[in-house]
Amino acid sequence: MQGTFLGLKYMSVAKRGRGGVIINLSSIFGIDHLFVSPVYSATKAFVLGLSRALGHQIYYEHSKVRVITLCPGATKTDLLSKEPFTKAVNDAYKPGLKEIAYEQVERSFLQS
Repeated sequence: MQGTFLGLKYMSVAKRGRGGVIINLSSIFGIDHLFVSPVYSATKAFVLGLSRALGHQIYYEHSKVRVITLCPGATKTDLLSKEPFTKAVNDAYKPGLKEIAYEQVERSFLQS
């Protein structure tokens, strides 16, 4: 959020900047929630919502700064292997969530 506002501050033609593009990084889970990690989904949804709001035409017309968001899918890394993944999942609100979540990962398409 602070980086986006700094970008607008220094890039805006209304403040002697040259305009430009701010690219924020969210996740596919900002669009379609990841039930096993509600905080992650919430933060990614925040980034997407902020970017969509500040990317509105009314702001662009004033600043000549575009604000866009990339929302990549999950990437196959060691973090998604069983032990690290299930260690990161909290099943305090749903017993057995670790196994349910990992089954979903195994069925998911993961980009390389």
